[in-house]
Amino acid sequence: MVRNQTIHMRNPIVSYDFSAKCYKFPSYLRRAAIVEALGKVSSYRSNLANWEAAESAKRGKQPSLPQVGYVYPAMYRSGMFVCTEMYRATVNVFIRNTWDWVLVDFRKSDADYILRRCKNCKECVLALQKRGKKWFLDFVFQTSAKLPDVPIKDTSILAVDLGLSSACTCSIMTRSARSSERNFFPFRENATPWNMR
Repeated sequence: MVRNQTIHMRNPIVSYDFSAKCYKFPSYLRRAAIVEALGKVSSYRSNLANWEAAESAKRGKQPSLPQVGYVYPAMYRSGMFVCTEMYRATVNVFIRNTWDWVLVDFRKSDADYILRRCKNCKECVLALQKRGKKWFLDFVFQTSAKLPDVPIKDTSILAVDLGLSSACTCSIMTRSARSSERNFFPFRENATPWNMR
């Protein structure tokens, strides 16, 4: 199994020279790529074991090998993303056959929206996303809310999952953990998380 072994005092020799083949490849992205690959292989093996353990009449089609997907790892601060000014940041990306820092200008309306609406929220790690032919920096914020004190039998939950292939998926769940309603909201053309309605 492949592991992210780095050269240090306890492990001076590794079985590969990653730096020679992928010069300046950020360690954050290397670890994310390894974890993603391990997750896909682990999922495939688990699905295959479940398929083999099932009765032959009920098991259906054999699980297929994992496909290559488009994964966008998080942009950790200082290593991948640095906010240099109010409406400007630098992002570490692969461009012109090397890893380099690129200056990114924010739209004033987007930055002002974040400052106005998210000033009391915890800022999480952002992600670089490709939608169509354009790239976007997706900022993530975390907040908490106090739920009303009502009996659990009278409670329904609205869950909103912000997605990659759609703007979001909204599900309403009842106490029995059954989804009573589910809707997918697609992206509008040239939509960003700040101008979607």
